[in-house]
Amino acid sequence: MDGEKYAKLLAQVKDHNDAVEKTAEINKLWDEEIDLMVGAALKERFRPEFLNRLDEDPLSKNKWIRVNRLRPEDIAKIATIQLKEFQQLLADRHDTDIQFDQSAVDFLATDGYSPCTERGR
Repeated sequence: MDGEKYAKLLAQVKDHNDAVEKTAEINKLWDEEIDLMVGAALKERFRPEFLNRLDEDPLSKNKWIRVNRLRPEDIAKIATIQLKEFQQLLADRHDTDIQFDQSAVDFLATDGYSPCTERGR
């Protein structure tokens, strides 16, 4: 590999790494903001006596857990798992072989997913 191609490749790797670091930083700030908002909402809704019983210690029996939002790649993995289970079900019950390509996973991960954004849903 000549020097120019190598330098270009290194620049691309650096750009990618910078983007990954920036994304991680944004996600961390986002999570901190969510924690603050949830904490404020809990304080508005519940009495301090109850909240004091919730402990963030992982070994404690009394705790609350924040569940992270699903990322698009998580949804694609779930769609893949579900398609494989469906494929096995068809094979077992109906002796039918069906194949899915990446476009089926992509469709289910985008058009088949609707996050609940409204309270109470």
